Amino acid sequence: MVKLLKKTLKHQFLNFYTNIFEQKFEKIDKKSKLYLYKSLKQNLEMENYLNCKSFEKRSNITKMRISDHNLMIEKGRHLKIPREKRLCTSCNTMEDEAHFILYCKKIAKLRDNFIGNVIKHMPDFMSWQENEKIKYLLCPSTSKEVESLGSYFKQALELRTGDS
Repeated sequence: MVKLLKKTLKHQFLNFYTNIFEQKFEKIDKKSKLYLYKSLKQNLEMENYLNCKSFEKRSNITKMRISDHNLMIEKGRHLKIPREKRLCTSCNTMEDEAHFILYCKKIAKLRDNFIGNVIKHMPDFMSWQENEKIKYLLCPSTSKEVESLGSYFKQALELRTGDS
């Protein structure tokens, strides 16, 4: 009897919070700070990368996923700079997470090493659409991927402007 009650309550709570999750996510548009996060987060389950033992690496990934960084897309939001004018100082194009991770000239050498390792495991990676690449990179599933991505973000941010 108790098991059945627990199962029923768990199911009801899950449905309740799933509905809230879906309603809130529906309202997030391309201009929202949470737009990237919305494209990554598909359900209420804990993300695989959070099981990694390295707090620093998990933290680096989480900060990029939730836009808790110093890229112009976020910094400009705080400074009330129009979205289209939040430019990378090296590339003179919008500095959002995708630009930073995949295209920025300032960290090209570091990125080439990082992406080279990704290609070893996913040979067709470079043929993917940008959003598929970002989703794959920002949703690591193994501790090795978490270690690699977390280190990449740390080094890339430091190279960029001395951020950490």
